[in-house]
Amino acid sequence: MMPYKPFVIEQPTSLNGLRSALKTMGPGTLVMAGGTDIMPNLKNGLYDIERIISLKQIEDFKQSIINENRITLGAMTTLHQIGTNQKLQELLPALTHASLAIASPQIRAMGTIGGNICLDTRCLYFNQSEFWRKALGYCLKKDGSVCHVTKTGKRCVAAASNDVATLLLAYDASLNVVSPYEQRVGFLRDFYQADGVNNKNLQPDEVVASVSIDLLQKKYGGFYKLRHRESIDFPLLSVAVCFELDKGILTNGAVVVNALVAKPKVLEIADFCGRRYNQQTVLDIAKMAYEKCHPQTTICNDTWRKAMVTISVQRAFFNALKYVE
Repeated sequence: MMPYKPFVIEQPTSLNGLRSALKTMGPGTLVMAGGTDIMPNLKNGLYDIERIISLKQIEDFKQSIINENRITLGAMTTLHQIGTNQKLQELLPALTHASLAIASPQIRAMGTIGGNICLDTRCLYFNQSEFWRKALGYCLKKDGSVCHVTKTGKRCVAAASNDVATLLLAYDASLNVVSPYEQRVGFLRDFYQADGVNNKNLQPDEVVASVSIDLLQKKYGGFYKLRHRESIDFPLLSVAVCFELDKGILTNGAVVVNALVAKPKVLEIADFCGRRYNQQTVLDIAKMAYEKCHPQTTICNDTWRKAMVTISVQRAFFNALKYVE
């Protein structure tokens, strides 16, 4: 049994209440959405905190607007709500696929899209009990000075593992972020950074309020998740594609491969635009992704996962067209 260390939970009920709470943010405070990742991590002693600010009671963060031109989802929209929303299944089936690929029904009922976007990075040497980590001498991400993955590296390479964020990046989604004094809008592609200790460009007193996806252009989207089991498991690879076709010709698009390192890999496919969309074009894009993706041994064997990049990208493209059959 691993008990929690004592901490205080605050539950603001409005945006103004949240802003007031954020004014007193400090190193001992965490902001929590659904809590499906934070609470197990607390049991393992991965965070040293005294206070949690819960977003659960803020109704503004639960509001969503879904139409043919734009989708805006409040940060506290649950993964279950996204995965089972009939309108989303019609407009953006890849998003519902990515949401339902996460964990189990019980976790999806609590986990949120905001929490998934802000999910902490994971590593075989970090996501362990205090006893396990102490026996190893801790690691660069917490309490230690050595990265057990790279051995000599000075930057943590714990991997991003947020499946929904992979799909949102492919669609070039934007984020609405609030702080005690203002709110700002930015693209999700600028949100992540290559640092496993903190891979988000988010100030301590800032919170993701909502995410938006532009649907003005006719785009095909596909998602594929590689994992040991078809439920519960975090991704070994998480792949999303988004592209446009004009009479069978590829005109625009992107491939995103996640769970490699701390920052999801966004690959533009401009060099393949103008080609007819067929099996050979997809294979060539998959080979390009293979050349540019370099997994670390943060989860399991990196050689096998690199080999699976080619197959996973092809399957994401296959799923994109399967959604619209």
